[in-house]
Parts: sequence; C-alpha cells; structure tokens
Amino acid sequence: MLRTVSVRRKRVLNVVTLASSTGKYGGPYDTSVRQALLASELGCDSTLFAGVLKGDEPEVNIDCESLRSSFHRVRRLLPVRGFIGFHSWTAIRALVTEVRNADVVHVSVSRELVPISAVILAVVFRKRMLVQTHGMMTSRTSSMHRLLDLLIRPLLIGAAGVIALTSTEAEELEAWFHRSSPPISILGNPLPRGLHPRSRDAPSRGDVVFIARLHPRKRVDLFIGAANMSHRNGWDEKYSVVGPDEGDLHLVHSASQDPGNFFYEGTLSSAGVTERVRNCDVFVLSSENEPWGNVLAIAIASGVPVVVPESAALAKRVREYGAGIVVPDNDSTAIAIAVHSLLNSSEKYKTACAGARNFAKLELSLEHQLTELSRLYELTI
Repeated sequence: MLRTVSVRRKRVLNVVTLASSTGKYGGPYDTSVRQALLASELGCDSTLFAGVLKGDEPEVNIDCESLRSSFHRVRRLLPVRGFIGFHSWTAIRALVTEVRNADVVHVSVSRELVPISAVILAVVFRKRMLVQTHGMMTSRTSSMHRLLDLLIRPLLIGAAGVIALTSTEAEELEAWFHRSSPPISILGNPLPRGLHPRSRDAPSRGDVVFIARLHPRKRVDLFIGAANMSHRNGWDEKYSVVGPDEGDLHLVHSASQDPGNFFYEGTLSSAGVTERVRNCDVFVLSSENEPWGNVLAIAIASGVPVVVPESAALAKRVREYGAGIVVPDNDSTAIAIAVHSLLNSSEKYKTACAGARNFAKLELSLEHQLTELSRLYELTI
C-alpha cells in the first residue's frame, strides 16, 4: 500500500525596518512587499515583518492566502537621527518567533536595530539567510557608519547570499566585505504587479514630476532650480514634487509660495505613486549616487521618458536604451534643458518612450525575478 507523504511548504520571512503609509522609509518597504508576494507566488508561506510608527500604519490589502503581515509598533530607543534606533520589546519578541519558524530569512539590511536583530537571530537559529542592502551599506561611509560596520560585517559574512541591485553595487559590496564576501547575485527590485507600459507616445500637459523622500541626498534643490529656470524662460511646464519630509521640505514649501510653475503635492501611497508616475510626462531623478530608484524603474516600465544624473546606477542603461536623457550631476540648468527638449520634440519624446518600454521588457521582467528568487530560496519550480 502506497503512503502519501505530505511536503511542507517552505516558509520565507521578509524583514524590513519600517512599514509606512506615507512612504517615510522609501523604496525598501515597497520592495519587501513585492518580494514577499513573489515568494508566495513561488509556493511558499510568506511573512512580511516590519516596524510601524504610531499614526503611520499602512493599509495592507493583500489578496493572497499564503502571505501575511507581521507589523509591530516601534519607537525611538536610541537618541540618534534617522531610523537606526527604532525598535520595541514587542517587536523583538515577535521577531524571535518569526525567525525561529522560518526556513529562509530575507533581510533588507541597513545599520538599524530591526534588521540587525533579524540577522543576529538568523545566525543564532542557523537559518538560510539572504541579505539585501539597497545600496545602503556602501553609499554611507562616515566614521559612525564604519564603526557600526565592524559589528555588522562579521554577522553578514555567513549569509547564504547577498542581493545587489547592479554590477556597480556588487563590486562595492565585494570591497566592503574585505574579500570574505558571500555569493553576490545581481537582481533589480521587482516592479508593482500588473504594471504595463502606457500606450501614449506624446506629452499631454508638460507635467514634470519628482517623487522621493525629501532627504538632502535626493537633491530636490536641483529640481527646484530647474523649475525656476523653466519659469524664467517662459517655458510652459509644470514641476511637481511628491514625497515625505526628511530634512528638505522647507525648501519645497518656500519654492511653492511663489506664483509660478512649481507645486508640492504632499505624500502618496505606493499605489498612488505608481498612478502619479504613469500620468506624468517626464520623470526626473536628481539624487546623488542613486543605487537603483524604485520610482525611476516604475517610470521606465510605464514608458515615461526620464531625466537622470550621471551618478545614478541606471544612467548607463537609460543612455543605452535611449529611455531619456542623462545629465551631469548637480546641474539644475542641464535638467531644465533636458526636460524642455523632451517636451518640445515629438520625435525625441516618442523615441524615449520606446526606449523605456524596451528597457523594461528586456531587463525588468517578472519572469527574471521569479527565476532568481526561486534559486536564492532553493526552491524547485
């Protein structure tokens, strides 16, 4: 008599510092949500763990039986800027249980208490651990960051794998690990599910958008400078900013007080960001050394022409595919001229739309994400 053997579904735990309704933590949270959904699609029981701040709890509407959220209120335990010191005893207790029950622990690593706790627990419980740095470990190199790395690096060396966004980040991570690097895989962040290129190949109303956390590194001041130049030249373009404050909101408020072509639209949910990008005419990224850019990738996948600086990780690909215009870093004049040239040349605009769609088709596909995550999670599909 044959006996039926029940095969338990693999349990994947995704850990990220903060879940937010206002986009306060930026792209890593959105990426973790999408990767957790992909793990579920691959046949895993998937859990997304994150801290939440009072009054900023996200509305999680996940229509998926094999994916659950494990969100826990956190507060500032250490008197330091940023998100480094956020945690809580409730979150720690829950994290112990989640890591103990997981087969794979996929951590969005940064120099912050929540992901460091997850890494320590994964090491203690001897779990298969994958770490993803989103460029955060190699783009910040102050004395404090280097001191923290002395504690964090030994914990990460034993990871089963490290996910880098680009070949550039992979090289930087190899140097960061000091020749003791775990295997590094290059995998860009997944796009929102159901995202398809839009059909139009012509601008509608000169709508130029910047969407990011208003942190000094994002350089919203350059976007404001481009808007000012456009206004002085009498160009018929509207420059809009979307994003939560992280230090530079006062610049945006000041610029939006003057009648002209510059507007602040507040914050949007993840779905709202996607919709806003799809409806704009040109998306502008002005950050220094942007390691990926989730919203930039959404714009490209939507077929929206983009303007990006040379230091952006995706700048080379934008230029190769003709998905927009690459400008020098820290040059608001170049941004304004690039935007104006796209909006005032139907042929140039149409070519950029086609280039963006081609870029997305060849390098940002769902199939590639599923194949790579299946390999990293050691699944059979």
